[in-house]
Amino acid sequence: EKPTRGSIHIRGYNIVKMSERRLARFRQKYIGFVFQSYNLLPTLNALENVSLPLTFRGISKNIRDKRALKMLEAVGLKQHRNHKPSQMSG
Repeated sequence: EKPTRGSIHIRGYNIVKMSERRLARFRQKYIGFVFQSYNLLPTLNALENVSLPLTFRGISKNIRDKRALKMLEAVGLKQHRNHKPSQMSG
């Protein structure tokens, strides 16, 4: 739902004036979610779960894995990259 007046600026872009197609691309590139219930796929390990969204953007596996590993390292989980969600405490 778009506002009836005013503007919303994110990263210098007025998202209110974007077309639906451009807004979808913007969301895909810049917006992320942290779910309270995590919604991790139980059959994938931590690295695979973190890199999964990049798959939908057509990013190569090599780059996906590097980025995902960097993100896991940023939150102190690099050493758990090969663990499935059930193997990590929460």
